[in-house]
Amino acid sequence: MYFDDIKKLSKGFVVYSNYVKDKSWNYYVGFTAKNILDFQKNLGEAEMFLESKKRQLCFALSPLTKINKKVYSYVTANYQKYEEEIILLCRKIAKTQKLSEDYSFKRIDNKTQKDLFIKTFKICKTQTSDGDTYPALSEDYFFALEHSFNHVGDWEFSHYLSFYKNKPIGMVSVCSKGKFCGIYGAGTLVQHRKKGVFSNLFKHIYDEQLLLGRKYFFCSTKRNSANHRFYNKLGFKDQYVVELWEQKIFKNL
Repeated sequence: MYFDDIKKLSKGFVVYSNYVKDKSWNYYVGFTAKNILDFQKNLGEAEMFLESKKRQLCFALSPLTKINKKVYSYVTANYQKYEEEIILLCRKIAKTQKLSEDYSFKRIDNKTQKDLFIKTFKICKTQTSDGDTYPALSEDYFFALEHSFNHVGDWEFSHYLSFYKNKPIGMVSVCSKGKFCGIYGAGTLVQHRKKGVFSNLFKHIYDEQLLLGRKYFFCSTKRNSANHRFYNKLGFKDQYVVELWEQKIFKNL
């Protein structure tokens, strides 16, 4: 979500932000390890790079990470699992709640709308209510968002706003490649939540991206969270679990 840089390593790559030092904002992902020595070598390379950026080493294990039982036992003995995320996939959206004509949805396509998106993001992500899966974000994250608009890579990034009486009340970003479209960074103003705004915004995105050739829509969230239950109702199905790990004792960088 709004990572502004990617570092390719010998095995796998590190996704991170130059602006956010939070451990959840950098991961070593997509690597393989045939044995413990191989694993140590790979993580050592990632750790050296992250230390140069004054970041702590965090890594993600998923079914796409090829490690055997011995390596996994080494991980459990020497590292600490701090969270699990669930990857969800949607092939067909569930029926959405009907909204009045006061609501509208739009993909942003110019600088004025980009500034409006950032402003809306800041408001949505600093408001919290009971049961929210994620806490309010600090100012560091907003720098990461602004610079993410300049990212160039294989994935195409798009940003959408939802409106009520022509005033922005929510937003979401998507990354697309081939038949796949990922949903991230979603938010709605507190006073407009639980009215079907996001589900209708997703329906707008779903219909538009289908016309562009997307067939599979995915997202990730904390396992067994309110978000997890919401996405299941929207038509997303659990695909696989990602384990997030960190060093047991962090260094002072």
